[in-house]
Amino acid sequence: MRRIANHYTLGIGLGLLVFVLSFLLMRIPGIGYGVFAVVYALIFFAQGTFYGLTATHGRLWSTISFVVNFILWVTELVRLEHLLEGSSAHTLLYHNDSSYLIRFALGGALWASNKLVLDLIIDRILEKRRAPAGSMEV
Repeated sequence: MRRIANHYTLGIGLGLLVFVLSFLLMRIPGIGYGVFAVVYALIFFAQGTFYGLTATHGRLWSTISFVVNFILWVTELVRLEHLLEGSSAHTLLYHNDSSYLIRFALGGALWASNKLVLDLIIDRILEKRRAPAGSMEV
């Protein structure tokens, strides 16, 4: 349970850190649309930091999990926006500047959720790979 709480705390915290940095960047006059590239770089860095701090498997499995998590995260956010379209939740999340930080906290929670599920899947894969070797003992 502590591991789950640590994942969510770290994920949401890093998501909010990206929010603060992007909010400060957007205050620069004349920054233009280039800020979006910087925000995505910040998100990529934050997710990499998240994985670096919560890695429980080897480098290869963590890299695979990172890539899958990033793809899932983007897909989930796009699907969520389309699912909520026309609802009051959509207005709150996507058309309200005062709740802009909720999107980043939600993104951090999705990082943590995806990582926990992917860790569980990887654990099962590794257990199955070790099981035949252990069953050969007589």
